[in-house]
This record gives sequence, structure tokens and C-alpha cells, in this order.
Amino acid sequence: MAALLRLKLRLSWNALGTSVWGALGTVMMLVLGLGGVLAVNVFLVGVAGRGSPGDVVTPAVLAGSGVTALWLIVPVFFSDRLMDPRRFVSFAVPRSVLVLGLTLAGMLNVGLILTLGWLLGHVLAWRSSAVAVVAAAATVPLALVMLGLLHQAASAAAGAWLVNRRSRDLLSILALCAMVGAYPITQGTLAAVTTVVDAADAVAHWLAWTP
Repeated sequence: MAALLRLKLRLSWNALGTSVWGALGTVMMLVLGLGGVLAVNVFLVGVAGRGSPGDVVTPAVLAGSGVTALWLIVPVFFSDRLMDPRRFVSFAVPRSVLVLGLTLAGMLNVGLILTLGWLLGHVLAWRSSAVAVVAAAATVPLALVMLGLLHQAASAAAGAWLVNRRSRDLLSILALCAMVGAYPITQGTLAAVTTVVDAADAVAHWLAWTP
């Protein structure tokens, strides 16, 4: 397992060293991501400081659902080919060790840094209740395990499905349809409620039952 982690770090470092644009893009992604995480955490902590723990539920659920969606969607469009499971089929490695190693190795990216920053703000947002802080801190490892498994499953599925050009074209069409339909769906949701706050509360109520 340690060998897989070292291999991922070595391959990632070599990939950045051979591509100036890749390294620049990674730095820009990290800077923009940290800015977004900082903005979300400031908002969460600010809401927690002004009200009761119940006021934190909606923004915390929405932020958590957004992070989960990113860990699930990003590997589909930007599949990590460095640690493709099909490359390790011929190695004499137990399946359980291989799955765990690839899952941990897949998490060694910019997203892990940003997620850890968001989790820190998520825990601090519940500081008005000692029980809530303990519960939030206790769920951090569970959240990381869940996100790692989602990332690995999405990455492996995307790598196997997007082998031929027809599948890639179909995915592009689906993504275009999703972007086109996002606006009317959003407007319809807002029209069904009186205010944006009510819409957020309604959406958070359903998202709270999802990972």
C-alpha cells in the first residue's frame, strides 16, 4: 500500500515537472480553490457566530453536498489516468490491498487539501455546541473515506467507459444538456418558493438525506 502511495506522488511530481502549463494550472487551481474554501468557511463561521446551531444546518448541508458532488463529478471529466486500476491487474497484490491503496492514492491531489480546509471550517462552524463539535469532528474520517471511495469509483468507471470516442461524445452531449437545463430548473425551483432562503432550506432538507 505504501508503494502505491509513493508511486502516485512520484508520478504526480514527474507530470508537473514535464509540463509547465500543467504545473501552472495546478497552482492556479489550488489558489482559486483555497479562495473558495476560505469564503465558504468565513460564511459558515459567521452564520454560527450570529445565531444558534440550527442556523448552521442549511449552509453546512449545502456546502457538504457541493463538496461531495465535486468529488463525484470531477473524476468523470478529469479522470486520473496515473493510477488506472487496469494497469495493476497483472501484479500479485491482494485485491483488498489494491483497492485500499488505489483509493488512498487517488485522494492525493489538490482536492484533498481543499477538502481538509473545508472540514476544518465545518467543525468550527458548530463551536457554539460542544456536542455538535465532537460529532462533527468524529465524522471527519468517515467523510474522507466516503469521498475517497466515491472518487475511486467514479474515476474507475469513467476510465473504463470513456475508452472509445462514442462514449466521450455522449458524455459531452449530456454535460451540455445539463448546463442548458440548469437555468430553467433553477428558475422553476425559485418560483415555487417565496424567497431564496426558503429555497435553500427546502433543498437542504432533501440533501440532508444524501451523502
